Amino acid sequence: MITVSVNARALDSLAIDGEHGTLNVIGELVEGACWIDNGSVYQQIELGEVNFAELADENANIQPRRFFIALRDCIYYSGDMRDARNGNLTTNSMQPIVKISFATVQEQEQKNVIEVEGMAQGISLRLSDSQYRPVYLNDNNRPYVINSINDKLIYNVQVVRNNHKLIAGPYRATLNFKLDYD
Repeated sequence: MITVSVNARALDSLAIDGEHGTLNVIGELVEGACWIDNGSVYQQIELGEVNFAELADENANIQPRRFFIALRDCIYYSGDMRDARNGNLTTNSMQPIVKISFATVQEQEQKNVIEVEGMAQGISLRLSDSQYRPVYLNDNNRPYVINSINDKLIYNVQVVRNNHKLIAGPYRATLNFKLDYD
């Protein structure tokens, strides 16, 4: 009888408003194709000094600076992904496929050219892939197949002349990137 009495009191105490609640926990276990290596998550790329004389010609070609985004622990499985610009389908039966997008402020006069901040004027930045093809800004780029030999996405950034008057000084730009997997 004592046991019944204790249980009855326990049930009564649960019925008191404001003293008990319920917590439902939900989630989902997912399998990501790769992780961005910690050394690639936050990068600072030094472009060094560029002289006015190098930019005097509108078609000046300043040497690009190469950088990469390293991926790790890639899970190898089949995938396919369509390039939204040309409709081409990239497919692979053994390796993941990834698209990358770079979000940044673009120059208003030139598409896919990065606007710089700071005292410097008359310059912008251009991003290209490992084969020096232009990279689209604020949108997904062409799909890449990731494999165990090539688990780095390689890009180039270079200073380019824009239509504004050249003014010397420091500059900077920020690009955020995001990977989308099949």
